[in-house]
Amino acid sequence: MYTESPAGWQMWKAKPPSIEHIHRGISSAAIYTTVQNAFENWDDPTYENVRDLLAEEWPRQNVDDKRDKIRRALIEVRARLELNAKVVAVMTAERLLFTIDDKNEIMRALSLHFDKGQMRRVYQAVAG
Repeated sequence: MYTESPAGWQMWKAKPPSIEHIHRGISSAAIYTTVQNAFENWDDPTYENVRDLLAEEWPRQNVDDKRDKIRRALIEVRARLELNAKVVAVMTAERLLFTIDDKNEIMRALSLHFDKGQMRRVYQAVAG
């Protein structure tokens, strides 16, 4: 909401306290990035590993408040890394080399090894 004052137009946020509470603290992007970094430091990072990394930047209470998000991010990143490893294994076994010219052929070959619901992430693994 904007109001006019002698100094000019001024913006006011009119969010209820319940919404303000949600947006305070550690962002989901920061959690996800920290979890990815944890996988670079440990083979199988735990909640405690990620908690300690986040505690370097944020108060411990804020980190503890995001416990569920951290655990979900650990599961999500672990699944993505496992899928990436499987894609690499299949491409190596099938002797597939990803190039711009044969993108459709590569994806067609990979579709024999992965479910339809996984193919978007398979493409991200191959192209990224």
